[in-house]
Formats: sequence, structure tokens, C-alpha cells
Amino acid sequence: MGTYAFAEPWYDYNPATHIISPVAGKVYVVKTYNGKYAKFEILSYYVNAPAIPDLTSPSRYFTFKYMYQPASETNF
Repeated sequence: MGTYAFAEPWYDYNPATHIISPVAGKVYVVKTYNGKYAKFEILSYYVNAPAIPDLTSPSRYFTFKYMYQPASETNF
């Protein structure tokens, strides 16, 4: 299994509203089992990616965008 490290979290947490908001522009690059690469950005933590989630929004339903690089390069 590979190693990983996250310097900063992918989200901001608001303790007053208990809402988790992804950090815009935070992109991760991962290496696949076969030496290829992909990058992804988390867009939402809530079901159906509501623009303004609230305490009734079901959580742990990630919405993200990604790009796969089939050429074994980190240039996207």
C-alpha cells in the first residue's frame, strides 16, 4: 500500500452551523495501482450537492470532479 499525507484538510468546518464545506481549488493527485495518475477535487460532502447545505442535508455523499491521465504522467 502506498503512502499518503495531507498537509491541509480538504474542508472547512463551521462549528456554529456544523456544516462541512470543501476548500475550492484543493486538488489531489493519486497514483493508481498500475502506475497511472488521476486528480480530483471534492465539490460537496452532502447528497445532491446542495448550494447551501443545512443540518437536514444527508452527509458523506461526496460529489467530485476528476481527470484520469492514462499516459503514466502527472501532466494533465
